[in-house]
Amino acid sequence: MNSSGGSLFGVFAVTIALLVLYLVAFVKIFQKAGKPGWHAIIPYLSTYDMFEFTWSKKMAAIGVGVTLAYSVLAGSTTASDSEGTSALVALISIAYAAFYLILMYKLSKSFGHGVAFFLGLLFLSPIFILILAFGSSSYYGPSGGYNGYNANQYAGTKTGYGVPQQSYDPTQTYGQPQQSYDPTQTYGQPQQSYDPTQTYGQPQQGYGQNSNPFENNNNYGNYR
Repeated sequence: MNSSGGSLFGVFAVTIALLVLYLVAFVKIFQKAGKPGWHAIIPYLSTYDMFEFTWSKKMAAIGVGVTLAYSVLAGSTTASDSEGTSALVALISIAYAAFYLILMYKLSKSFGHGVAFFLGLLFLSPIFILILAFGSSSYYGPSGGYNGYNANQYAGTKTGYGVPQQSYDPTQTYGQPQQSYDPTQTYGQPQQSYDPTQTYGQPQQGYGQNSNPFENNNNYGNYR
């Protein structure tokens, strides 16, 4: 009896430890997505937040509604009393399963992963949830938005939806549009062609001026 009781206690302790670890993993995932970690332990609030940061606010409301309807109808003892009620339960169950599949796929995409990771979340959920929480995965926005831009990259440790990332140009002045570099161009002046015979500070002569071929060291107007 003592050996059997000790084994049961050991199994119970391991189960509780795994549940706590699994819960901590979800807290970490919520924090990565910019949500308060404690939201992960509140029923339906956690569902709403997960739909929101992987999908949208509109779908979050629908997802919570489907989840709530499934919980109520599936747990009802009178759900199979009539044929119509049974059909409604089956319909809600199918909708819940479809929403769950889409949610797992979007969760994978939101953290920069693809179909392989989605299948891992689907069939080996505890392991891949731990990988998602404690691994190097970063949050990229709903469904991996922003073309791969990491939403946590800007503003230090601030999370959320920031400004899309762009390439860095060390020669570009802050707030000015990027343009090609001209080493002979004076800062702030429009670029023009270079004339090696032109005296610095004098306007360049050429286009738009008429040349007098008859003037040669004579005063203008004395030519006959």
